[in-house]
Amino acid sequence: MKGKLVLVADDDPHFRRLVSYWIEKWECQILQAKNGEECLELLSQKPDVILLDVMMPDLEGHIVLKEIKRRNEQLPVIMLTADRTVEKAVEAMKLGAYDYLLKPISEDKLRILIQNALEKYALTQELHRLKTQLQEKHVFNNIVRSSAKMKEIIAQIESVLDTDVSILIHGESGTGKELVAKAIHYNSHRRNGPFVDINCAAIPDTLLESELFGHEKGAFTGATEKRQGKFEQADGGTLFLDEVGEMSLVTQAKILRVIQEKSFDPVGGRRRVQVDVRIIAATNKDLEAEVKAKNFREDLYYRIAVFPIYLPPLRERREDIPLLIFHFLSKYAQEFGKKISSVSPKAMDALMAHPWKGNIRELENVIQRALILSRNSDRLELEVLPRDIQELVPGSSRSAASEEDAAILVPPPSSHQEAPLAELEPDRILPFDEVEKRVLQHALKLTKGNVSQAAKELGIGRTTLYRKLEKYQLITQE
Repeated sequence: MKGKLVLVADDDPHFRRLVSYWIEKWECQILQAKNGEECLELLSQKPDVILLDVMMPDLEGHIVLKEIKRRNEQLPVIMLTADRTVEKAVEAMKLGAYDYLLKPISEDKLRILIQNALEKYALTQELHRLKTQLQEKHVFNNIVRSSAKMKEIIAQIESVLDTDVSILIHGESGTGKELVAKAIHYNSHRRNGPFVDINCAAIPDTLLESELFGHEKGAFTGATEKRQGKFEQADGGTLFLDEVGEMSLVTQAKILRVIQEKSFDPVGGRRRVQVDVRIIAATNKDLEAEVKAKNFREDLYYRIAVFPIYLPPLRERREDIPLLIFHFLSKYAQEFGKKISSVSPKAMDALMAHPWKGNIRELENVIQRALILSRNSDRLELEVLPRDIQELVPGSSRSAASEEDAAILVPPPSSHQEAPLAELEPDRILPFDEVEKRVLQHALKLTKGNVSQAAKELGIGRTTLYRKLEKYQLITQE
């Protein structure tokens, strides 16, 4: 409460002086307004709580309250009045007042009320900050991609963001299915609703029904209290069913019914619960094959796979590997207290040649481990990588064909993007960065975007070239 700013809006100067004395005694700061117009003007000072008189000469208190809530819906406003009619209090609460105090007021009662209002406001602001932070974390720009495949997938996803169609994300383990599910939710019109996830493979089938639909107290042995299920928790938002292919046929039937009827009965309950939930499911199985094998219900498959999304394994989009490496370096270097921002050519070649059977998750783990093992260096060296990856370094057993496979293509600059070297202005000296950027653009154009060939022709290491391409935004994440 100490240091908080309290705005008192009342046309009675004696009342304002009394309340101001109390507030200053509580080590809070005070703003005074003698009418509604002054109160609205003082909103620019960003008060933490407002004491607002209902009856004022120019603007009636309820009109001022409406305008305050229009500008800042969460700001707590405590209404003050000598009118003891219930109707006024009800009207104020409907308009969003935090509470209603009858004059004359006591110091203790006002202090407790202001303290509670401030605590609630602080929690509301923190919740808003965390929600904003979460939404920023999962914007599509944070999904690292350079490959045509991933760009196409993002374009597909963006076309269904503001619909409620069910989405099935399928791909190998570690390809980023949960990341994509969260990006869909936090960029959709349901972003302000909850994102609730459940791993269907991690919960025994005997407990899965209770986890999904909740249960009433005494529904089964050990059910000592009523519990909300995932469907009810996700009401108004998104339910992410991870590893959906692991559910039993019995549970599948119950999920199907909820999707069809948008309602369910908790375990041991007699009340019908209505829900508004978007379903996003994920699996590393071939569900079409599971349907043919009678392991997955065909009707449920068509319900959850209205819009299927296939996430390719990392080996099918190798051009994303360098960007992912630098992304994880940036993410974990500060966390581990390292100043590493680059990768040696040998280490990059080895990382590019690795098959990455664990996909992005495996790559992330390798970079984390390598950063921890790195000592007194500003770049990631081959020696800190796992032995099986070190053995893939060029010059040992790799053939020319494998070197060609490891060549990474980036889009060469279009004619309007590249300023030809021959057109360097004769009357002025260009900044070195501008000259260097043009040299890189020219090299990419001549090699048709082949980074390995461009690095060789320029006489620099491939890692150095990647770093420069990233510096001048010649490799995009769009």
